[in-house]
Order: sequence, then structure tokens, then C-alpha cells
Amino acid sequence: MRARHALGLAGVIGRVGAAMDRHVQRNLADHGITAADVTALAAIARIDDDRGACQMQIMRETGLSRASISARTERLAEAGLITCRRDVHDLRKTRMALTPAGEQALQSAEPGHQASEEALLAPLSHEERTLLAGMLERLEAHLVPAAGA
Repeated sequence: MRARHALGLAGVIGRVGAAMDRHVQRNLADHGITAADVTALAAIARIDDDRGACQMQIMRETGLSRASISARTERLAEAGLITCRRDVHDLRKTRMALTPAGEQALQSAEPGHQASEEALLAPLSHEERTLLAGMLERLEAHLVPAAGA
């Protein structure tokens, strides 16, 4: 393997990420859901604490912009996958939670998502996958602001 300068490595990471996104999107198309939908639904599911997840929490969890989250959650609500309601303690906030249909959509997308990940990472051994995951998580922690920052 030849040495790469930083911009070359960033390009490789970008191309690999784009290829992974396309592959995952193809697997999710049968479910009528996008990868970004799954990202938002999964974030809402992880954050939900009886009160529901607020937009700012979803932004921090996903790295998506306020406008993107707003449009996506409006579409997910129209599709009946999430509920949106005003926070009783802070009327400036909207709380979101998965509906049973949203939970089902997330569960039905999981096998296809796992199959995509398995196919995309097939050239790597278990040890290499573990190492790659650790390195990418460290980069993400370094590059993506922490929740509450």
C-alpha cells in the first residue's frame, strides 16, 4: 500500500462512505425507507426517555442539520412513524417518539442494514473490523462535537 497524504486519505474515507451509503440505500429501498430515515428513527429510539426526544438531541446524535431534522421528522410524522408533541415543560421544544409503525419499520430495516454491513466489510477479518471501528469512533469523537458542547 502506498503512502497517502491527509487529503488523499480523506478522499478514500469519503468515497468508501458514499459507496456504503449507496449499498445500504439499495437494501432499504424495499422497505420504503431511506438510510436517513433509519438514522433519525434509531436516534429517536435511543434517546426516547418517556418524554420523547427533542430536535436538538437528534441533531447531536445524528450530525444532521436543524433544517434536515425538521423536514425529516415532519415526513416521518406524516407517514405515521413518529409522534410529535410540544414539551409540557418547555413549549419551545417538540418531543418525538416512535409509533408502533415506526418501531416496526426500524425492526424490519435492521436485517437489510446488517446484510449491507456484512457485505461491505467482507474483505476485512473480524480483528480488522474491530480495529477499524475503534479508529473511526476515535475520529468521530475528535471531529464531532460532544452532546451538550
